[in-house]
Amino acid sequence: MKYEERPLAASLYSSDYKLNDELSSYSKPSIDSDKGFRLLKKIFIFFSINLFDTEDSKFKKIRNLLRLAFLMHIFIIYLVLVEIRSYARLKTPIGLNISLSSGTIIVVILRIILLKQATLVRKTLKTSYEMLYTISKSKNPSVLPSIYYRFAICFIVSLLFIVIFIFDTCSKASIHIYQDYFFFGWIPDYNDPIAKLSFNVLTSIMECMEVITLYIFPSLALILCSYQFSIIYELNKAVARRIKNSSSLKNAMEEYLTLYADVEFVMKTSERAISSIVFFVYAYILSCLFQVTGALVTLFLSKAPISRNLILFSCCMLLLFGGVASFLSLSVQTARINHSALLVRRKVFALLSKTKGEKVDFGALYVLLLIADNYPKQVVVTGWGFFPLDGHFVLKAVGGIITYAVIMIQISSY
Repeated sequence: MKYEERPLAASLYSSDYKLNDELSSYSKPSIDSDKGFRLLKKIFIFFSINLFDTEDSKFKKIRNLLRLAFLMHIFIIYLVLVEIRSYARLKTPIGLNISLSSGTIIVVILRIILLKQATLVRKTLKTSYEMLYTISKSKNPSVLPSIYYRFAICFIVSLLFIVIFIFDTCSKASIHIYQDYFFFGWIPDYNDPIAKLSFNVLTSIMECMEVITLYIFPSLALILCSYQFSIIYELNKAVARRIKNSSSLKNAMEEYLTLYADVEFVMKTSERAISSIVFFVYAYILSCLFQVTGALVTLFLSKAPISRNLILFSCCMLLLFGGVASFLSLSVQTARINHSALLVRRKVFALLSKTKGEKVDFGALYVLLLIADNYPKQVVVTGWGFFPLDGHFVLKAVGGIITYAVIMIQISSY
């Protein structure tokens, strides 16, 4: 069966979407067969986000776990209340309070969007991966080579955070601060050392849960976006290979027009599924960077030596490293999508430049040139439609980060 004979951009919700009938259904790879994605789905269950297929046999095993999802909802609401109470005690302007708690607010919004978009995200990943499988004609298309590095960085940074906070709660002054923060000012005076130790351990666990919720969850959302971006990138590379290996100009034109429709379909569904997630992931990263750099400047301007604020300084440096690395990682990956689309355009132009002496329809050739020239503009990831994430955005972002860092260094030197 030729590729052109299969149906084009079928609906995400259609059960009749079939790919490459030459292969039996049991041999078709799926995004669910990837070990990294399976691990990501299991971790998301902890945050009550379901990316499992309801028809999957494994879904029945986690159904009871999902019934406990309301506990995570309650914990998120509890964190918001704790945050409101802590800033209300400072008696600062409401605008400053919103700015300081912007990270928590963004995490709450990001969680709501993921709860709403989980089904669409899963179906988009599944459909686009199957489309890649058909276009690339590969039994095991590899799209996720760097995902495990992101898992490792996320795990190491989060683990260091938890270790730092546990170490910090060992001191009497710090444990009182955390107890006042989490229990709305209630600090019991236990005479029993076991009860006192238990309460201190509970406070440490609460702080670790806050770290997991506010830092690991956005990292997982970033990794989820990376899966879809990797698939789109590999789709463009597969299209470029198909055009390059075409036997004739006519076949190349027919194949390109068909593949263009398929990739355009993937882009539209991806935009619907993850563009809002990408927007708030970027917003969260920028919020962390601004707050961390502000905290570092405050530390440098203070007369107290850094050694007295070693815990805060360590947390700020970890956040700064993780924030910059995450921002650049996501930006570079989205820029690669645009570059792969430019590769497709170059392949089409290179093919058309070899048409000398052939009998061609110049009207059709002109239309093909217009479509090929417009291709990179169609294959661009956006942040909820507000800004395109192409190569220019990466350069501007890097320039902005460097400029902001230089300004902060200059301020701290006075």
